[in-house]
Amino acid sequence: MMKLLILGSGMYVTGRGNASTGTILSSVIQSGKQLAISEIHILSKRAESADHVHSSIQETNRRLGTDVNVQFLAMEDKAEGWFDSYLDDEGFDAVIVSLPDHLHYSYGKICLEKGIHMLMVKPLTPSLKEAEDLQNTAAEKNCYAAVEFHKRWDESNLYMKGRIKEGALGELLYFDVNYSQRVSIPAETFKSWADKTNIFQYLGVHYVDLIYFMTGAIPKTLHVYGTKKKLIAMGIDTWDSVHVSSVWQGSNGQEFYAHFNLNWIDHKQTTAMSDQRISVVGTEGRIDADQKNRGIQEVSGKTGAQSINPYFSTWIDNGDYMSLNGYGVKSIEQFLVDVDSILNGSTSISDLEKSRPSFNEGLISTAFIEAVNNALATNNQNTIEL
Repeated sequence: MMKLLILGSGMYVTGRGNASTGTILSSVIQSGKQLAISEIHILSKRAESADHVHSSIQETNRRLGTDVNVQFLAMEDKAEGWFDSYLDDEGFDAVIVSLPDHLHYSYGKICLEKGIHMLMVKPLTPSLKEAEDLQNTAAEKNCYAAVEFHKRWDESNLYMKGRIKEGALGELLYFDVNYSQRVSIPAETFKSWADKTNIFQYLGVHYVDLIYFMTGAIPKTLHVYGTKKKLIAMGIDTWDSVHVSSVWQGSNGQEFYAHFNLNWIDHKQTTAMSDQRISVVGTEGRIDADQKNRGIQEVSGKTGAQSINPYFSTWIDNGDYMSLNGYGVKSIEQFLVDVDSILNGSTSISDLEKSRPSFNEGLISTAFIEAVNNALATNNQNTIEL
């Protein structure tokens, strides 16, 4: 039996501010149909989150035809050291951490020291020193620890990875990544902590990990440029856009280039929350993946024109009940299956780390975003060696 803690109650957990249910909570409840999950707790920073959390639980149970009880607790007004004692009293087997980036290290460290298996929503941490300490703590305490890089489960990315591995594109020349989000994310959804992160740390990290995952190459140098106009005028001290040029090197010594253009100031009336594209070009071919325009558009009086991505996290009507499907769901469910396998002795942590986005692999993308952050902080336009 698995006792699970979810740290955080925001958009990705419960759908707050965006949808009636979230990916993490609904995936966990759905997984309970197949796995022996004895208890689920959600811990939020604010008591005011309770109403939406309970609404999300109720709606998920209705859609799945389940009757799962999820306990909700708020951390505000708790005495110092309360969280440490809470973990001792409850004895959790696993934790999914979906807190603001700057809180990943402090809460992750306490959980790992208690020997709790962990899935950390990206990025692992903003700094390499923090990430290395979490990775070392996980190893010392024999914890399975993974980063929730759900783009590794997207079939379009897996197809790209397969073609690169087969050599279908020849020698790699360059990757081109273009990603933008609606301004409502920093201005509304993450308003309380948007000044403690940036678009590259929050989303660019996905594509740094993805290029590593698809090629096995390591970033060697990078050059950074950031812009500040719109958000600073709105009273939010963070970057509108971040642009990174980088050189990567494979195990065979061959190098290729990767360019990232990212912003989170798209107009609220764009047809999708995220506009994301990735291209890879080699000496013998190219692959272009438009991961916004998945071929489905919807127009309604309520939402206007929308480009739909049904492959990330989507409710499907199966007749009597519904199911939640998509690569975002697979990422959460895989972690729960992995922890269950560890608890029943059918697999080992070392075996899982060979094929999962482990904390050790997360160090690569963390080193990259730390270098980007340092460059932005110092307005350094020079090339940085990693």
